[in-house]
Amino acid sequence: MGISGGDAPREEKRKVSVGINGASGRIGKFVAYELVSQPEVQLTAINDLATIEQIVVAYTHKDSVHGRLDWNVMRTGDHDIMINGMRVKVYHEKDPARIAWQETGVRIVEECTGMFTKVATASAHLHDGVERVVLSAPGEGEGL
Repeated sequence: MGISGGDAPREEKRKVSVGINGASGRIGKFVAYELVSQPEVQLTAINDLATIEQIVVAYTHKDSVHGRLDWNVMRTGDHDIMINGMRVKVYHEKDPARIAWQETGVRIVEECTGMFTKVATASAHLHDGVERVVLSAPGEGEGL
């Protein structure tokens, strides 16, 4: 005898792991802020040429338009920050092909630098399990 649909245990949805390239600018900062408030998403990695200290300052500094954001951000290691209790790995790679997104299971990359807006450049993120790149700036050329 089988179990009816009402008695079946609920399957917990896995969160989608997201990374941000260009995390310390205004757009990257607000993408991070929105991501940490979404229950179905987990921000697990960021890449930025800024130091961890500069990223923490950017995230905690009062924004001239939006004011101070309601979140807790702190440095927790040489390559990590903590945002609202979630560990986020920090990379400092100039070349998207060298970012080790697989270390944190990133599936979607939010491209917030404004530099990688063509298919050829944005697709450099598509390695080691990354399935999609979302551009924060208008894309250029065919396929975007």
